[in-house]
Amino acid sequence: MGIEAAQIVTKKLCTQVNIVLEYTLFGKVQNILISEGFTIKDVIYEQDVEIIVFVPCDDVETFIDMINEATNARAIIQKGDSCYITLDSQGKIII
Repeated sequence: MGIEAAQIVTKKLCTQVNIVLEYTLFGKVQNILISEGFTIKDVIYEQDVEIIVFVPCDDVETFIDMINEATNARAIIQKGDSCYITLDSQGKIII
């Protein structure tokens, strides 16, 4: 079993980006994130919605511009730390 069950994984250097927005904008932003292939780490539902996304380091500024354009700059966007994430062969995050 052991080694036969192994699979190839990919390590990717990403920046964690937190997006805080109103519920009315959540569906639109979530759809953009999924269609563009970004890795969503978590979604926190409180007074507003917070989406935590892993964005490849080279794409962070373009990503922020895209979210600002989609929300008419009504989202609060904070860049966090950079870290390596591990993805399986289907592109899903392995924690």
